[in-house]
Amino acid sequence: MNFHKFLKGLEPNANGHLIKDIWGFSDREINANHDFIQTLFPLDEPSNWSLNKLYLEDSKEIEKIRFDPIAVGNILKSKEWFLEFLKRNDSWQYFHNHNQSCRQYS
Repeated sequence: MNFHKFLKGLEPNANGHLIKDIWGFSDREINANHDFIQTLFPLDEPSNWSLNKLYLEDSKEIEKIRFDPIAVGNILKSKEWFLEFLKRNDSWQYFHNHNQSCRQYS
């Protein structure tokens, strides 16, 4: 997958979603789908928690993203979009939820 083109809005992610399509997800769709998180907010190393194993492995692609104002702007827009979802929904805050780790906090 080309993260740079996805973050610019030019190509879909591996599941066929353009970034603008993801921003249009309902709260129900956001909660039911987790395939978009790794593409909206890509890591630069593999994650044990990601089933699709998508990550930015090319340092040149990271630099392209870093210096592209459209890609950076879309990452910031994605951050605001996701924070708004979190403000509207509190189910992710509870222990034994799939969004929480296995260890209990005091």
